[in-house]
Amino acid sequence: MVLRLFFLLVNAHSPLIGDALYYDGIGNAIAQGYDYEPYWPPGLTYYLAGWKIAFGFNPWISRVAMLPWFLAMAIAVRSILRRQSGDLPANLAMVLLAYFPALIHHSIEPLSQLPTAALLSLAFDQYLKFRKHRDIFPALLSGLFLALAILFRPSTFLLAVFGPLFWTRHRPRFAAALIPVAVIVPLTLSFLFHQHGRFVFFNDATARNVYLGNNPWTPSYKTWYYGSHWTMSPQNPPGLLNELKSIHEYSPSEKNNVYWTATRRHIVNEPEMFILRTASRMRTFFAADSFTGARLVNLGRPVLGYFTLAVDGFLYLLVIVLALRWLFLPSYSPQPFLRRDTLIFILLYALPYFFSFSHPSYHLPLMPIFIGYAALAGTSWMIYGDKKPAGMKGFVKGRRNWRIAVATLLIIQLEWILRMAT
Repeated sequence: MVLRLFFLLVNAHSPLIGDALYYDGIGNAIAQGYDYEPYWPPGLTYYLAGWKIAFGFNPWISRVAMLPWFLAMAIAVRSILRRQSGDLPANLAMVLLAYFPALIHHSIEPLSQLPTAALLSLAFDQYLKFRKHRDIFPALLSGLFLALAILFRPSTFLLAVFGPLFWTRHRPRFAAALIPVAVIVPLTLSFLFHQHGRFVFFNDATARNVYLGNNPWTPSYKTWYYGSHWTMSPQNPPGLLNELKSIHEYSPSEKNNVYWTATRRHIVNEPEMFILRTASRMRTFFAADSFTGARLVNLGRPVLGYFTLAVDGFLYLLVIVLALRWLFLPSYSPQPFLRRDTLIFILLYALPYFFSFSHPSYHLPLMPIFIGYAALAGTSWMIYGDKKPAGMKGFVKGRRNWRIAVATLLIIQLEWILRMAT
């Protein structure tokens, strides 16, 4: 936390840019009672509005408001690891969380990834408590955190609904987790309908983003490109500009349907491109995040930016390699249900990005889970080394599969570097 307070002071007068600027602006509008378009999800904008009402409208307030999310995330990860294996992996995870550059950046930048990471970590922690004690209260809390995550990143909707449904197959009482989801989702949609006079499924950006990732002009690899750059730039393809101009002529209530229709038409007409882009989106999702370092380079701090890129990449690879070892080696993850449920958790979160557009920064909400399991594998590796434990079945096969997964991960990183260099 001291490190984050230091960077908060260093960046006290740095202007917010990109999505952070828009979140801050909408938070100001809500706090002052102005009308606004629901392009962004309501969770972070209303959260920031509360801070604005309480402490003022300085953009610095929006940066301070992110710190509690880091604390909540750290508490949840520590709770998970202490319950699984004691203080040693928990302390190692705290070190990784503290010094991971991307997590430092998101701790002082009003973006939705860190609140989502905190809420998903809290939800998973409560799920594991339920597995241990069979008490219905942790199930309700897990569902509550998943429902709140939808308000920050609607892409978590699949996880919030189908995660509890899957886990209920093995533990029927966990169906209680669906109660908060069933309450919060319709209440939020009703509130947004009252605010804007039309149906809004949490935000307007979703339909547009899916279209930008699936249209005739979407790059085959950089599927996020039109979602993170000015779409009306004269340098963009004329066909894309013309189609966007025609869509913008529709009313807000019609526009989303037009985006969805155009997306479906393109996928049906060019299914091979959809498959190609989906494969690219899956690889991109697991590439090392260059967002923090690139932001520093663009702000005129090239030395710090490239250093941050190197540290971010190294720590990301270290964490994922160790987390994969935990997943693949039965001696490191002796509870089969935990490996299975973790994979379901990761897949349900990532699936929407595989079909819309993807970027390495989108995996950040999963990093606390990866860091936790990396800490478990790291401590086991330090204690037992790479030797097969006595009587342990599946160790050799698991180690081979782990090495294949690591090789695949390294190829993904190499492709990312080469693609971004060109």
